[in-house]
Amino acid sequence: MKKIFIIVLFFIFRFEMAQAELTHNDILKEAHNFLASKNQNLILSINKKVKIPSCFGEIKINDKYNNLKTLEILCLGNTPWKYNLRTNISQNLKKTKRKKLKKKKIGVMVSLKKLKRGYILQAEDFKLKYFSQIGSNNVYSDAEKLIGRKLKASLKENQIIRERHLVKNWLIKEGQKVKIEHKRGNLRIIVDGIALDSGMLGDYLKVKNENSGKVVKGWVKNNKKITIFR
Repeated sequence: MKKIFIIVLFFIFRFEMAQAELTHNDILKEAHNFLASKNQNLILSINKKVKIPSCFGEIKINDKYNNLKTLEILCLGNTPWKYNLRTNISQNLKKTKRKKLKKKKIGVMVSLKKLKRGYILQAEDFKLKYFSQIGSNNVYSDAEKLIGRKLKASLKENQIIRERHLVKNWLIKEGQKVKIEHKRGNLRIIVDGIALDSGMLGDYLKVKNENSGKVVKGWVKNNKKITIFR
């Protein structure tokens, strides 16, 4: 009877040995593959003190709490066991890192040389140059808007030309003869007048009616007309 018992134990031992042995590292690899199948960007981070027993046979892995933070590992061999593994998962920053967006450069006009106050700008005095940052937006990218403009302040070489550097290019100048347009519904009356202020397009300024001598206010519509709405 004793011999039979020994023989049975021998065959049981040989059967377990014949089954594949999954070591600690093998099981961690399977756990990593399980996480990757759920989310490619997750990294398994295990405490070095954790020691998972070997399994002679297959294993099964479950997401215990449906958040991938704890994996339930089941050994399905002849000596089954169950182990709860804390994953300490973290995002793979290398895979999720966003590429830095290249800032779009802005083309603005800069002076090619030193220019003194009072100078009248010519086409050969400036060029278009591109910058990532330009500060305030009162700059120029169209050469046509600078040609013939008078400098209010001196410029250094390679300096961005801004609106504050230029004498105002008034659309209507003080003392200029203009047309005063009165609008009331469908009625429109146009009379002669004299601008009492200088103004740009859309500015609200004083104008004198030449016929009546009355001073009124209106909006600059173009370089010859002031419009009054009533």
